[in-house]
Amino acid sequence: MKKKTLSGEVWERLIDRHRIVIVAAGDIAACDWNGVKQENDVIITVDGGTWSALDYGWRPDLVVGDFDSAGERLLNYVTAEEIAYLKLPTEKDLTDTHYALEVSVNLRPREVLLLGALGGGRLDHALANVYLLEWLAHTGVKGRLIHRTNQVRLLTGAEELTVRKEHSYLSLLPLTAKVTGVTLTGVRYPLTQATLQRGQSLAISNEVVDQMGIIRISSGKLLVIESSDN
Repeated sequence: MKKKTLSGEVWERLIDRHRIVIVAAGDIAACDWNGVKQENDVIITVDGGTWSALDYGWRPDLVVGDFDSAGERLLNYVTAEEIAYLKLPTEKDLTDTHYALEVSVNLRPREVLLLGALGGGRLDHALANVYLLEWLAHTGVKGRLIHRTNQVRLLTGAEELTVRKEHSYLSLLPLTAKVTGVTLTGVRYPLTQATLQRGQSLAISNEVVDQMGIIRISSGKLLVIESSDN
């Protein structure tokens, strides 16, 4: 696929901002937007995710996609509203969301927040978007995936993460065959220098009981999932 690039004017306006919010075309709830600030965050919508953002009153800074799901109506709208966009070919090596992440990384944010990347009828896209947290981690940019009552982050190598007491459950899922040196404090079921094996459910449905829970690992890649029933 031939690479599309941003114009100099758009690049200067979006580069070096603290956080980029990517809005994919999956299911989004009003609560997913909690903490997003139009004046501080760069909002990049992916194809049909543009309509979701607009429905909730958010104007995209950039639209990325092949416009296969949203069609000419969306392309006509963003053109009329003078919203910057990158039109991608339908046949390409990356998903539209992955390409939006590539654009985001080049803009040098500290964090990328993914909305609308889990809900919807396509399990393949949902799993691919979770795996994109791993791709993002390789670039040195932190990533978070938000969907209604779920927040997903990734720990890699020797790393520590603090989680707030905001969700009902805290679950840990290894991406690698094993994750070593897993230490959990401030939770109902603490661990000390444990090893988690991929395919086991040892670290599912824990709970943060202090104001903060702390997760430390020595090696491996670990999905950290905070979730609630409602």
